[in-house]
Amino acid sequence: MYMAAYDWRISFQNAEVRDQTLSCIKSNIELMVATNGGNKAVIIPHSMGVLYFVHFMKWVEAPAPMGGGGGPDWYTRHIKAVMNIGGPFLGVPKAVSGLFSAEARDIAVARHALRKMKCLKLASENDEFLKLASEKTSA
Repeated sequence: MYMAAYDWRISFQNAEVRDQTLSCIKSNIELMVATNGGNKAVIIPHSMGVLYFVHFMKWVEAPAPMGGGGGPDWYTRHIKAVMNIGGPFLGVPKAVSGLFSAEARDIAVARHALRKMKCLKLASENDEFLKLASEKTSA
């Protein structure tokens, strides 16, 4: 088992430039496959690591110096499966639906502020709904 960390404060490619993070992941996967009799690796990225691994898969096939130089068949030779856990693929749509529903009680203040702003068309059209949602969560 190998745990890969990255600095979330900088872009994925800049993490490679500064820390050689992507190169380390590539080397470790290749080492695991070689030392396990050619058995391919199972990758389990979590949260933002899911997007980081998607970037890695594109990077590893790209030619050097901008990529890892592994070629287009690198993952078929080294990776058996990828099981993403909690990746932020839904991004903003999920956050917006939570904002306008009673699903996320912790953002009742934000819903209340949207109701008061009246500058958002969506907020003004759903004024009664937002009012009811705010009252339910404050009780």
